[in-house]
Amino acid sequence: MATSPKEARKTETALIFEMIRAKGWNAYGSEIGALCGDEVIKRNLVELELELNKRYVILPRASDPRDPEQVKEKLEDVTEKLSRRDPLTIMISGAKRPLTGFTLKANGVIVNTPRNCIVGYEEFLRAVESIAQIQD
Repeated sequence: MATSPKEARKTETALIFEMIRAKGWNAYGSEIGALCGDEVIKRNLVELELELNKRYVILPRASDPRDPEQVKEKLEDVTEKLSRRDPLTIMISGAKRPLTGFTLKANGVIVNTPRNCIVGYEEFLRAVESIAQIQD
């Protein structure tokens, strides 16, 4: 039996979520540009699945992922460990770019970088592989 486009998309979003978590990061829902304040960390942790048409930011996984101080401390540690200003970079079309967020759409993924772009799910899955592994 053939998989419907909706079922295929759900599988791809689940894989994206799993890959992000496996790298040591958490996804948080965020509607505010590149900002990720305490309230986003406290209230918008994605625990089960990513949804279409919602914007997400990715932050390092802390012992308590809803504690803003722990998440910020982990972000500082990761930044220092990776020796770069923006610890979260992603490889899109052969170029490494800082990643400030992403939005899953029915026909692709809007990737928030200094030059926002829309890529297909297959390309975004490859790009997620390029995110730094910060936890085993």
